Amino acid sequence: MKIYDTTFKILKSVLKDKNSFSSSLKQNSVGLKKEEAALSSNLAGLFLRNYYLITVIGDSIFGVKDEEPLIYIGSVYMNNSYKKALDEKESIKYLTQKLALYQVKFNDDAKLKRDLAVADKREFLRQNVGGNRIRFLSARNNLPVWVVKSLITQYDDEIAIKTINAMTKMPIQFGYLNKVLAPENYQEKLGDFEQLQGNLYLYKSNSSIRKNELVRNGTMVPIQKADYYFGLKLPEVQNGFVAMYSDGKNSLYPILFDKYLANNKVSVLSPNEKVNSDLFLRVKNKAGANLSTYVGQRSEIISHISEKQNVFIYAPESSELEQLRRAPEYGILFDTNRLDSIIQNQQKGLDEIAQFVAEDGYLIYLVQTFNIKETYVRTRDFLQSNKNFTIAGEKLFFPFEQENSVYYYAILKRK
Repeated sequence: MKIYDTTFKILKSVLKDKNSFSSSLKQNSVGLKKEEAALSSNLAGLFLRNYYLITVIGDSIFGVKDEEPLIYIGSVYMNNSYKKALDEKESIKYLTQKLALYQVKFNDDAKLKRDLAVADKREFLRQNVGGNRIRFLSARNNLPVWVVKSLITQYDDEIAIKTINAMTKMPIQFGYLNKVLAPENYQEKLGDFEQLQGNLYLYKSNSSIRKNELVRNGTMVPIQKADYYFGLKLPEVQNGFVAMYSDGKNSLYPILFDKYLANNKVSVLSPNEKVNSDLFLRVKNKAGANLSTYVGQRSEIISHISEKQNVFIYAPESSELEQLRRAPEYGILFDTNRLDSIIQNQQKGLDEIAQFVAEDGYLIYLVQTFNIKETYVRTRDFLQSNKNFTIAGEKLFFPFEQENSVYYYAILKRK
């Protein structure tokens, strides 16, 4: 079947070649009719959003762990359980033929178990992994086992379960008005946005906010609601120096500009111009003389920063657990072997940047994760080794709370 074959190519590109879902979809949809491309995209997306359930189905029913037969099993399961766009009998026939290529039999016992998985996912999991709570929660909520384990071991049971349940839901989408790039007539195009407070807007459409015209032209910057509340907590500075270093995509710059740009010298630094193209290619030419932008590694900051900063915001690479809700492949492809080096880099960065903070100035640390080793533990370790700093405020946002965010910030003041 053409739809299943295309879905296989998309998922193989993601799981085996480690490509993003969007690029895999684009690459493997060439020549398809619009409805064919949409159905293949839906099936592949459903597969990725139920990946950990599918691994249980593949293992406990078919004894399969390899990615290729697992893709066929999961694609047909997604169609027969959720989409039901392709004929179910023909789908089973297709699956049987494909599994035979891998010497996997679809016998009567396997059919009974598969029928249970289709009819009652929860009961199927209870019978097959019910004795392993962490794997049960992982498969039911499509979270990596290591994330479930860390939540249960790092927090009390109520917070852990609320977080696990909330992570299954798509986050509410918000945008922040970027006045630097906003055209004079931007109000005429705000149909999909509802102003909540200040420059914070709720995106009302069910489609991705990144497809919106105002987002594509840089007028509206997608943010978490926690970004906005973080902006409200930024210290007041007049006629001073403010800097921000971000390892990844930087969505805070319009908030930073609103707060500081009129009356302070602002420096924005990043090692990655490509992922911050709006900031480095368009914004810097319109923001005025008070803004300086630099592309380079953190170790090169010393060659750009000539003054001690009254506020220095540090947003390092992190486990970015917020991405689990937005990019279905993120948790599957994330290399947990990198966690230790990520955490070490966070600590090293805090120590390095601390030297650029003026007396009575602020070092602000933020990451989009609830991993306690990157949040509270990281901050306490820094304070333990930097006695000239004290904590002036911090907040960890969980996805089940009103802000609907995965986010942590700590405001550290130099004595």
